[in-house]
Amino acid sequence: MRHSTRIILASILSVSTAFSYANQLDSAFMRNEINLAYQQYMTGSPESAMYALETLTRLLESDQSPALLNDIGPNTLGMTYARLGILHENFGDSGEAEHYRKEAIKCFKSSMNDVSWDGIKAAVHTLDSPRS
Repeated sequence: MRHSTRIILASILSVSTAFSYANQLDSAFMRNEINLAYQQYMTGSPESAMYALETLTRLLESDQSPALLNDIGPNTLGMTYARLGILHENFGDSGEAEHYRKEAIKCFKSSMNDVSWDGIKAAVHTLDSPRS
């Protein structure tokens, strides 16, 4: 009885470990996705930018492992939410804009004390302005 319980527990542990490992995204893949989404945001249509950033958001939300965050940066999800908030704001979709503003603020509050939408938005505009 004890032996069969150990085998069952070992099987469950190996399956859950494999599932956990499978859920972790490769950082090279993620960096590529970030670059593609950012290119769409900067040069694509607003619709394609929203689609690319929403896809990136789902990927980022699916793996918040410390190893990935260390590689891609801890603020990538917050900046993605902020850019989506700005796009929806520009599109006049106040409901979606508010949703993404709140998500961006929540992401940044975990690492900063004084966070405001205006400050986040200004940071995005500074980072995204064309360099001369």
